Amino acid sequence: MTFHRWVREEKRGRKKYPVGRPGKSVVLRELILKIARETGFGYTRILGELRKLGISRICRQTVKNIVKEAGIEPSPKRSTGTWDQFLKTHSETLWACDFFTKRTVTPWGLVDLYVLVFMHLETREVFATPSTQNPNSAWVTKQTKAFIYHVADREEKPMYLIHDRDTKFSAEFKQFLKNEGIKPKMLPIRSPNLNARVERFVQTIKYEALNHFIAFGKVHLDYLVSDFVDYYNKHRAHSSRDYLPPCSVDPPPEYETISVRAFAPKRSQPTVLHGIPAPPHVSFFTRFCCQRSIGR
Repeated sequence: MTFHRWVREEKRGRKKYPVGRPGKSVVLRELILKIARETGFGYTRILGELRKLGISRICRQTVKNIVKEAGIEPSPKRSTGTWDQFLKTHSETLWACDFFTKRTVTPWGLVDLYVLVFMHLETREVFATPSTQNPNSAWVTKQTKAFIYHVADREEKPMYLIHDRDTKFSAEFKQFLKNEGIKPKMLPIRSPNLNARVERFVQTIKYEALNHFIAFGKVHLDYLVSDFVDYYNKHRAHSSRDYLPPCSVDPPPEYETISVRAFAPKRSQPTVLHGIPAPPHVSFFTRFCCQRSIGR
């Protein structure tokens, strides 16, 4: 019966009406596209802006259809980029710095010493300064000069240096960086996660080395830090570098046959620290440093 009804309506010349709801007005479409192009907002945020303007008879799917019909990419491809994208884009010439402290034993009692650390975010190479009890602006600028001298022979010169809002990073420090062609990038307030790679190194050096020692003064602490940094740069594996050390350019050669006896360490007595055996969880590096420091 439906087919016959269609035939009768065709003969009578009945006017056909478009199927579905009518499309949105041209003005509303232009408004949605303008918000999308100028702000980089996603579909949900565009819908929120329309709601604030009193436009309620539209849903998120309609906003999405209008934006897609205009050939505009989704929001992540239209935005200025995230912090992670910035780090990956500039990692080859991007360095970050931060302080860490270690309490030491001196003839004048317990003293907190400060160490300034610089890290190359692409290779994870670390440069650590000598420690100090008073890290003022002049001292920070002096250590930054030593850092500039350290990276002077690199093919890719540093272009950006990330630092937090510590007052020790003064105007003198920033002006010195600018004179050397380096742009200082100060982090927002209370955002250590934006400098997570350096924060992770601070945790590593404390957990794997410094927490196992009682540092007796500045000379002892500087020796421990420099020894660990040398191990960290040349021998410690990093998952982000395919388990290669920061200063390793090419992976080692692969062997088809491995002899366990060739790499098996000789049996020896457990490491003893002042008459107390070292705990089993202490890393090889820590045991190695213990033996060296006790031998001296």
